[in-house]
Amino acid sequence: MPSCIAERYPSLQAELVDVLSQATHCSSRDEQSWLLTFQAFQPSPSQGFRWNEYEMMALAAATTERERDAVTRFWDEHFPFLLSVRADYDYLAVRFSDGRVMHGLAPEWELPTVLAPSFDAFVESVTEAVASGELQHPLSVLL
Repeated sequence: MPSCIAERYPSLQAELVDVLSQATHCSSRDEQSWLLTFQAFQPSPSQGFRWNEYEMMALAAATTERERDAVTRFWDEHFPFLLSVRADYDYLAVRFSDGRVMHGLAPEWELPTVLAPSFDAFVESVTEAVASGELQHPLSVLL
């Protein structure tokens, strides 16, 4: 696990770590949505979006120290594992307080909605949706 992740997110779920560590690149066909594999957390001069790009954008838009602190606290509690630029700068993240998978989008990244009660439940729902060919929003935007 990259040190920047291990230090900031020491209690990542084993299932999520397994998924992110086994893939080297995983994206939609149009390259507009991608899973943040551990390779994505390594700095690269050619990398367009950093793994914490939405946090950096929110911090840049914050006008007070209080707002910046709130943004940082939010992202300390939410580990992003999928980003998309297809629609509204969407993301999926695991929220540490309860393990839920959250879906958020710009411009209010810090107001996400619950997508699944756990990472395992999320994987199950994606598997079922792909198998049935019925991707509902937000999966239709993200995959």
